[in-house]
Amino acid sequence: MLVTGGLLISGTGSILGHASHHADDLPAQLDEILRNLASLRQASGGPAQLQTGRGTLLKIYLRDASAAGLVNAYLRAQLPARAQFLVLGADICRRELVVEIDAAHFGIAG
Repeated sequence: MLVTGGLLISGTGSILGHASHHADDLPAQLDEILRNLASLRQASGGPAQLQTGRGTLLKIYLRDASAAGLVNAYLRAQLPARAQFLVLGADICRRELVVEIDAAHFGIAG
């Protein structure tokens, strides 16, 4: 959803078109989700690259909460140093997916 000065993205998974990709592969699903988020940011008039600082907040939902440390390390390696995110254990929309991400992204044109 495009809102004044920003973009709210809900339930982004490792999905292309209507099909899930990378079943049960956490790192590959995270990569696919980051590509999907970049595509949505670009389509909304923002930069594909995730901005640093308070402009973006990611909420990560994991089917297996014990993977939180792995996800934290993985995202710290992939995202700008000051990126903000929260990792939570939760149910996921599709059985083959192990992670979903919601995002609030501000500081874009629109």
